Amino acid sequence: MLARRDAGPPAGDAAALPRKAPAPAALAMFMGGARRLGRFAARLPAKGPEVLWSYRTTQRIFASPVVGPGGIVYVGSLDGTFNAVGADGRLRWAFGCAEKIYATAAITEDGVAYVGCDDDHLRAIHAADGRMLWAHRLGEDADSSPVVGDDGTVYVGGDGLWSLRPTGQVIFHRPMGHAFSSAALADDGTAYIGSQDDRVYAVRPDGTVAWSVRTGGDVDGGPAVLDDGSIVIGSDDKKLYRIRPDGTVQWTFQATGEITATPGIGPDGTIYVGSFDGKLYAISPEGAQKWAFETSGRIRASVAVDDEGTIVFGSEDDFLYAVGPDGRERWSRNFGADLDSSVALAADGTIYLGCDDGSLYAMR
Repeated sequence: MLARRDAGPPAGDAAALPRKAPAPAALAMFMGGARRLGRFAARLPAKGPEVLWSYRTTQRIFASPVVGPGGIVYVGSLDGTFNAVGADGRLRWAFGCAEKIYATAAITEDGVAYVGCDDDHLRAIHAADGRMLWAHRLGEDADSSPVVGDDGTVYVGGDGLWSLRPTGQVIFHRPMGHAFSSAALADDGTAYIGSQDDRVYAVRPDGTVAWSVRTGGDVDGGPAVLDDGSIVIGSDDKKLYRIRPDGTVQWTFQATGEITATPGIGPDGTIYVGSFDGKLYAISPEGAQKWAFETSGRIRASVAVDDEGTIVFGSEDDFLYAVGPDGRERWSRNFGADLDSSVALAADGTIYLGCDDGSLYAMR
Protein backbone atom coordinates (compact mmCIF):
# COMPACT_ATOMS: atom_id res chain seq x y z
CA MET A 1 0.00 0.00 0.00
CA LEU A 2 1.36 3.39 -0.93
CA ALA A 3 1.51 6.20 1.58
CA ARG A 4 -0.84 9.14 1.61
CA ARG A 5 0.52 12.12 -0.32
CA ASP A 6 0.01 15.55 1.22
CA ALA A 7 -0.75 18.47 -1.04
CA GLY A 8 1.45 21.01 0.75
CA PRO A 9 0.78 24.69 0.13
CA PRO A 10 -1.75 25.19 -2.70
CA ALA A 11 -0.31 26.36 -5.98
CA GLY A 12 -0.97 29.97 -6.85
CA ASP A 13 -0.77 30.48 -10.61
CA ALA A 14 -1.39 27.33 -12.60
CA ALA A 15 0.11 28.95 -15.69
CA ALA A 16 3.48 28.89 -13.91
CA LEU A 17 3.39 25.09 -13.86
CA PRO A 18 3.44 24.07 -17.53
CA ARG A 19 3.37 20.43 -18.53
CA LYS A 20 2.75 18.35 -21.60
CA ALA A 21 -0.91 18.56 -22.59
CA PRO A 22 -2.80 15.29 -22.15
CA ALA A 23 -4.76 13.48 -24.79
CA PRO A 24 -8.10 15.24 -25.09
CA ALA A 25 -10.52 12.39 -24.52
CA ALA A 26 -12.05 11.90 -21.07
CA LEU A 27 -12.43 8.38 -19.77
CA ALA A 28 -14.73 8.86 -16.77
CA MET A 29 -16.80 11.73 -15.39
CA PHE A 30 -19.79 12.43 -13.17
CA MET A 31 -22.99 11.02 -14.71
CA GLY A 32 -20.99 9.04 -17.26
CA GLY A 33 -20.03 11.77 -19.71
CA ALA A 34 -19.98 15.39 -20.77
CA ARG A 35 -23.73 15.57 -21.43
CA ARG A 36 -24.41 14.19 -17.91
CA LEU A 37 -27.01 11.63 -19.05
CA GLY A 38 -26.30 9.15 -16.27
CA ARG A 39 -26.17 6.25 -18.73
CA PHE A 40 -23.63 3.44 -18.44
CA ALA A 41 -22.77 0.63 -20.87
CA ALA A 42 -23.28 -2.05 -18.25
CA ARG A 43 -26.07 -4.20 -16.86
CA LEU A 44 -27.33 -4.12 -13.31
CA PRO A 45 -27.91 -7.45 -11.55
CA ALA A 46 -31.44 -8.81 -11.55
CA LYS A 47 -31.18 -9.57 -7.83
CA GLY A 48 -29.61 -7.71 -4.97
CA PRO A 49 -25.80 -7.68 -5.34
CA GLU A 50 -23.30 -8.77 -2.72
CA VAL A 51 -20.64 -6.46 -1.30
CA LEU A 52 -17.26 -7.48 -2.73
CA TRP A 53 -15.25 -5.10 -0.54
CA SER A 54 -15.34 -1.72 1.12
CA TYR A 55 -12.64 0.88 1.69
CA ARG A 56 -13.13 3.17 4.69
CA THR A 57 -12.20 6.86 4.90
CA THR A 58 -12.60 8.86 8.11
CA GLN A 59 -15.58 11.00 7.06
CA ARG A 60 -18.60 10.65 4.80
CA ILE A 61 -18.35 10.32 1.05
CA PHE A 62 -20.57 12.75 -0.86
CA ALA A 63 -18.68 12.65 -4.18
CA SER A 64 -19.41 9.92 -6.69
CA PRO A 65 -16.73 7.37 -7.58
CA VAL A 66 -15.35 7.15 -11.11
CA VAL A 67 -13.52 4.22 -12.69
CA GLY A 68 -10.23 5.07 -14.37
CA PRO A 69 -7.46 3.22 -16.24
CA GLY A 70 -6.83 -0.32 -15.04
CA GLY A 71 -10.12 -0.42 -13.16
CA ILE A 72 -8.83 1.85 -10.40
CA VAL A 73 -11.66 3.68 -8.61
CA TYR A 74 -11.20 7.33 -7.64
CA VAL A 75 -13.26 9.12 -5.01
CA GLY A 76 -12.94 12.07 -2.65
CA SER A 77 -14.04 12.19 0.98
CA LEU A 78 -15.08 14.94 3.35
CA ASP A 79 -11.91 14.08 5.30
CA GLY A 80 -10.02 15.86 2.49
CA THR A 81 -8.49 12.76 0.90
CA PHE A 82 -8.70 11.93 -2.78
CA ASN A 83 -8.34 8.16 -2.94
CA ALA A 84 -7.25 5.74 -5.65
CA VAL A 85 -8.52 2.25 -4.81
CA GLY A 86 -7.77 -0.83 -6.91
CA ALA A 87 -10.41 -3.22 -8.20
CA ASP A 88 -9.28 -5.51 -5.36
CA GLY A 89 -10.26 -2.91 -2.72
CA ARG A 90 -6.67 -2.03 -1.75
CA LEU A 91 -5.58 1.59 -1.54
CA ARG A 92 -3.09 2.58 -4.24
CA TRP A 93 -2.56 6.12 -2.98
CA ALA A 94 -4.36 8.98 -1.24
CA PHE A 95 -3.79 12.65 -1.92
CA GLY A 96 -4.45 14.95 1.01
CA CYS A 97 -6.21 18.29 0.50
CA ALA A 98 -6.66 21.03 3.08
CA GLU A 99 -10.49 20.94 3.07
CA LYS A 100 -13.47 18.74 2.25
CA ILE A 101 -13.99 17.18 -1.18
CA TYR A 102 -17.58 17.25 -2.43
CA ALA A 103 -16.76 17.17 -6.14
CA THR A 104 -16.66 14.08 -8.34
CA ALA A 105 -13.43 13.76 -10.31
CA ALA A 106 -12.97 13.60 -14.07
CA ILE A 107 -10.37 11.18 -15.43
CA THR A 108 -8.74 11.48 -18.88
CA GLU A 109 -7.64 8.55 -21.01
CA ASP A 110 -3.97 9.38 -20.49
CA GLY A 111 -4.42 9.20 -16.74
CA VAL A 112 -4.95 12.72 -15.41
CA ALA A 113 -7.50 13.20 -12.61
CA TYR A 114 -9.14 16.61 -12.20
CA VAL A 115 -10.73 17.16 -8.79
CA GLY A 116 -12.01 20.17 -6.86
CA CYS A 117 -11.75 20.86 -3.12
CA ASP A 118 -13.24 23.28 -0.60
CA ASP A 119 -9.85 24.96 -0.33
CA ASP A 120 -11.00 26.74 -3.53
CA HIS A 121 -8.65 24.83 -5.84
CA LEU A 122 -9.07 22.59 -8.85
CA ARG A 123 -6.16 20.16 -9.07
CA ALA A 124 -4.75 18.04 -11.86
CA ILE A 125 -3.29 14.87 -10.35
CA HIS A 126 -1.36 12.07 -12.03
CA ALA A 127 -3.79 9.19 -11.69
CA ALA A 128 -1.14 6.49 -11.59
CA ASP A 129 0.80 7.69 -8.56
CA GLY A 130 -0.99 10.71 -7.02
CA ARG A 131 1.54 13.40 -8.03
CA MET A 132 0.01 16.86 -8.32
CA LEU A 133 0.59 18.37 -11.76
CA TRP A 134 -0.93 21.78 -11.11
CA ALA A 135 -3.56 23.59 -9.08
CA HIS A 136 -5.69 26.63 -9.86
CA ARG A 137 -7.65 28.79 -7.44
CA LEU A 138 -11.33 29.15 -8.42
CA GLY A 139 -12.24 32.00 -6.06
CA GLU A 140 -14.69 29.95 -3.97
CA ASP A 141 -15.18 26.34 -2.87
CA ALA A 142 -14.55 24.00 -5.79
CA ASP A 143 -17.65 21.86 -5.18
CA SER A 144 -18.44 21.50 -8.88
CA SER A 145 -17.49 18.30 -10.70
CA PRO A 146 -15.24 19.09 -13.68
CA VAL A 147 -16.28 18.25 -17.23
CA VAL A 148 -13.73 17.71 -20.00
CA GLY A 149 -14.46 18.57 -23.62
CA ASP A 150 -13.30 16.68 -26.71
CA ASP A 151 -10.36 19.08 -27.10
CA GLY A 152 -9.22 18.57 -23.49
CA THR A 153 -10.66 21.85 -22.19
CA VAL A 154 -11.73 21.59 -18.55
CA TYR A 155 -14.88 23.40 -17.35
CA VAL A 156 -15.57 23.73 -13.64
CA GLY A 157 -17.61 25.91 -11.28
CA GLY A 158 -16.32 28.06 -8.44
CA ASP A 159 -17.13 31.77 -8.20
CA GLY A 160 -18.66 31.31 -11.63
CA LEU A 161 -17.66 29.12 -14.57
CA TRP A 162 -13.99 28.58 -15.35
CA SER A 163 -12.53 27.18 -18.56
CA LEU A 164 -8.93 25.94 -18.42
CA ARG A 165 -6.49 24.32 -20.79
CA PRO A 166 -5.12 20.87 -19.88
CA THR A 167 -1.94 22.66 -18.77
CA GLY A 168 -3.88 24.80 -16.29
CA GLN A 169 -3.92 28.13 -18.12
CA VAL A 170 -7.21 30.01 -17.96
CA ILE A 171 -9.20 30.33 -21.17
CA PHE A 172 -12.00 32.30 -19.54
CA HIS A 173 -13.67 33.02 -16.22
CA ARG A 174 -17.37 33.89 -16.33
CA PRO A 175 -18.37 35.35 -12.92
CA MET A 176 -21.78 34.42 -11.45
CA GLY A 177 -23.02 33.21 -8.09
CA HIS A 178 -21.30 30.27 -6.42
CA ALA A 179 -21.57 27.23 -8.68
CA PHE A 180 -22.06 24.02 -6.70
CA SER A 181 -23.67 22.72 -9.90
CA SER A 182 -21.58 20.67 -12.31
CA ALA A 183 -21.47 21.93 -15.88
CA ALA A 184 -22.61 19.87 -18.88
CA LEU A 185 -21.42 20.31 -22.46
CA ALA A 186 -23.56 20.30 -25.57
CA ASP A 187 -22.24 19.02 -28.90
CA ASP A 188 -21.72 22.59 -30.13
CA GLY A 189 -19.43 23.37 -27.18
CA THR A 190 -21.96 25.36 -25.15
CA ALA A 191 -21.49 24.85 -21.41
CA TYR A 192 -24.60 24.80 -19.21
CA ILE A 193 -24.38 25.32 -15.45
CA GLY A 194 -26.57 26.27 -12.49
CA SER A 195 -25.70 28.87 -9.87
CA GLN A 196 -26.67 29.90 -6.36
CA ASP A 197 -27.81 33.24 -7.77
CA ASP A 198 -30.96 31.28 -8.79
CA ARG A 199 -30.02 31.15 -12.46
CA VAL A 200 -29.17 28.64 -15.16
CA TYR A 201 -26.51 29.85 -17.61
CA ALA A 202 -25.57 28.91 -21.17
CA VAL A 203 -21.98 29.95 -21.87
CA ARG A 204 -20.36 29.88 -25.31
CA PRO A 205 -16.83 28.46 -25.83
CA ASP A 206 -15.45 32.02 -25.88
CA GLY A 207 -16.89 32.70 -22.41
CA THR A 208 -19.76 34.96 -23.44
CA VAL A 209 -23.19 34.26 -21.98
CA ALA A 210 -25.70 33.09 -24.59
CA TRP A 211 -28.57 33.37 -22.11
CA SER A 212 -29.57 32.89 -18.50
CA VAL A 213 -32.88 31.74 -17.01
CA ARG A 214 -33.98 32.73 -13.52
CA THR A 215 -35.60 30.10 -11.32
CA GLY A 216 -37.21 30.52 -7.92
CA GLY A 217 -34.28 29.20 -5.89
CA ASP A 218 -30.66 28.10 -5.88
CA VAL A 219 -29.66 25.78 -8.71
CA ASP A 220 -27.26 23.30 -7.08
CA GLY A 221 -27.95 20.34 -9.34
CA GLY A 222 -26.42 20.00 -12.77
CA PRO A 223 -28.07 19.91 -16.19
CA ALA A 224 -28.43 16.98 -18.56
CA VAL A 225 -28.21 17.77 -22.28
CA LEU A 226 -30.86 15.98 -24.37
CA ASP A 227 -30.52 14.83 -27.97
CA ASP A 228 -32.19 17.96 -29.37
CA GLY A 229 -29.79 20.23 -27.46
CA SER A 230 -32.29 21.25 -24.78
CA ILE A 231 -31.43 20.74 -21.12
CA VAL A 232 -33.28 19.56 -18.03
CA ILE A 233 -32.23 20.90 -14.63
CA GLY A 234 -33.74 21.12 -11.14
CA SER A 235 -33.94 23.97 -8.67
CA ASP A 236 -34.53 24.61 -4.97
CA ASP A 237 -37.92 26.01 -6.04
CA LYS A 238 -39.00 22.32 -6.31
CA LYS A 239 -39.27 22.47 -10.10
CA LEU A 240 -37.57 20.65 -12.94
CA TYR A 241 -37.02 22.87 -15.99
CA ARG A 242 -36.68 21.88 -19.62
CA ILE A 243 -34.99 24.74 -21.46
CA ARG A 244 -34.55 24.95 -25.24
CA PRO A 245 -31.16 25.77 -26.77
CA ASP A 246 -32.34 29.35 -27.35
CA GLY A 247 -33.06 29.86 -23.63
CA THR A 248 -36.85 29.62 -23.69
CA VAL A 249 -38.46 27.43 -21.03
CA GLN A 250 -40.28 24.57 -22.74
CA TRP A 251 -41.97 23.29 -19.58
CA THR A 252 -41.59 22.94 -15.83
CA PHE A 253 -42.45 19.95 -13.67
CA GLN A 254 -43.55 20.59 -10.08
CA ALA A 255 -42.27 18.27 -7.34
CA THR A 256 -43.03 18.73 -3.64
CA GLY A 257 -39.40 19.02 -2.51
CA GLU A 258 -36.18 20.65 -3.62
CA ILE A 259 -34.40 19.09 -6.60
CA THR A 260 -30.62 19.11 -6.19
CA ALA A 261 -29.86 15.93 -8.13
CA THR A 262 -28.80 15.94 -11.77
CA PRO A 263 -31.48 14.27 -13.92
CA GLY A 264 -30.65 10.98 -15.62
CA ILE A 265 -32.04 10.06 -19.03
CA GLY A 266 -33.30 6.61 -19.97
CA PRO A 267 -32.76 5.00 -23.39
CA ASP A 268 -36.33 5.95 -24.36
CA GLY A 269 -35.88 9.60 -23.32
CA THR A 270 -37.60 9.29 -19.94
CA ILE A 271 -36.19 11.74 -17.40
CA TYR A 272 -35.43 10.39 -13.92
CA VAL A 273 -34.75 12.70 -10.98
CA GLY A 274 -35.02 12.47 -7.21
CA SER A 275 -36.28 15.13 -4.83
CA PHE A 276 -36.05 16.08 -1.18
CA ASP A 277 -39.66 14.88 -0.93
CA GLY A 278 -38.22 11.33 -1.04
CA LYS A 279 -39.58 10.47 -4.47
CA LEU A 280 -37.86 9.41 -7.65
CA TYR A 281 -39.86 10.86 -10.53
CA ALA A 282 -40.11 9.44 -14.03
CA ILE A 283 -41.06 12.25 -16.40
CA SER A 284 -41.83 12.03 -20.10
CA PRO A 285 -39.90 14.20 -22.57
CA GLU A 286 -43.07 16.32 -22.77
CA GLY A 287 -43.05 17.00 -19.02
CA ALA A 288 -45.79 14.63 -17.82
CA GLN A 289 -45.29 12.40 -14.80
CA LYS A 290 -45.14 8.71 -15.72
CA TRP A 291 -44.72 7.43 -12.18
CA ALA A 292 -43.12 8.24 -8.83
CA PHE A 293 -41.21 5.76 -6.67
CA GLU A 294 -41.33 6.69 -3.00
CA THR A 295 -38.55 6.25 -0.44
CA SER A 296 -38.60 7.34 3.20
CA GLY A 297 -35.70 9.81 2.98
CA ARG A 298 -34.55 12.78 0.96
CA ILE A 299 -32.93 12.00 -2.37
CA ARG A 300 -29.77 13.98 -3.11
CA ALA A 301 -28.07 11.34 -5.26
CA SER A 302 -28.42 11.32 -9.02
CA VAL A 303 -29.42 8.13 -10.82
CA ALA A 304 -27.39 5.74 -12.93
CA VAL A 305 -29.17 4.01 -15.81
CA ASP A 306 -27.95 0.72 -17.26
CA ASP A 307 -28.20 -0.39 -20.89
CA GLU A 308 -31.62 -2.00 -20.29
CA GLY A 309 -33.10 1.13 -18.70
CA THR A 310 -32.94 -0.04 -15.07
CA ILE A 311 -32.30 2.82 -12.64
CA VAL A 312 -30.15 2.63 -9.51
CA PHE A 313 -29.92 5.37 -6.88
CA GLY A 314 -29.43 5.99 -3.18
CA SER A 315 -31.65 7.72 -0.64
CA GLU A 316 -31.17 9.26 2.78
CA ASP A 317 -33.29 6.42 4.15
CA ASP A 318 -30.01 4.42 3.91
CA PHE A 319 -31.17 2.23 1.02
CA LEU A 320 -29.78 1.71 -2.47
CA TYR A 321 -32.62 0.98 -4.89
CA ALA A 322 -32.80 -0.61 -8.31
CA VAL A 323 -36.03 0.28 -10.11
CA GLY A 324 -37.20 -0.89 -13.52
CA PRO A 325 -38.36 1.50 -16.25
CA ASP A 326 -41.91 0.52 -15.23
CA GLY A 327 -41.39 2.03 -11.76
CA ARG A 328 -41.31 -1.31 -9.93
CA GLU A 329 -38.58 -2.11 -7.44
CA ARG A 330 -36.13 -4.78 -8.61
CA TRP A 331 -34.12 -4.91 -5.38
CA SER A 332 -32.87 -2.75 -2.52
CA ARG A 333 -30.10 -2.90 0.07
CA ASN A 334 -29.72 -1.14 3.42
CA PHE A 335 -26.28 0.40 4.13
CA GLY A 336 -27.08 1.80 7.57
CA ALA A 337 -26.23 5.39 6.60
CA ASP A 338 -27.37 8.02 4.12
CA LEU A 339 -26.45 7.53 0.47
CA ASP A 340 -25.78 10.95 -1.10
CA SER A 341 -23.16 9.69 -3.55
CA SER A 342 -24.27 8.71 -7.03
CA VAL A 343 -23.47 5.26 -8.36
CA ALA A 344 -20.83 4.45 -10.97
CA LEU A 345 -21.20 1.27 -13.04
CA ALA A 346 -18.11 -0.49 -14.36
CA ALA A 347 -18.22 -2.31 -17.69
CA ASP A 348 -18.28 -5.69 -15.90
CA GLY A 349 -21.39 -4.66 -13.95
CA THR A 350 -19.62 -3.84 -10.68
CA ILE A 351 -21.47 -1.14 -8.74
CA TYR A 352 -19.40 1.47 -6.90
CA LEU A 353 -20.87 3.99 -4.48
CA GLY A 354 -19.89 6.14 -1.54
CA CYS A 355 -21.75 6.20 1.76
CA ASP A 356 -22.14 8.55 4.70
CA ASP A 357 -20.44 5.91 6.87
CA GLY A 358 -17.23 6.99 5.11
CA SER A 359 -16.92 3.88 2.96
CA LEU A 360 -16.49 3.24 -0.74
CA TYR A 361 -18.37 0.05 -1.62
CA ALA A 362 -17.94 -2.35 -4.53
CA MET A 363 -20.84 -4.71 -5.26
CA ARG A 364 -21.68 -7.29 -7.86
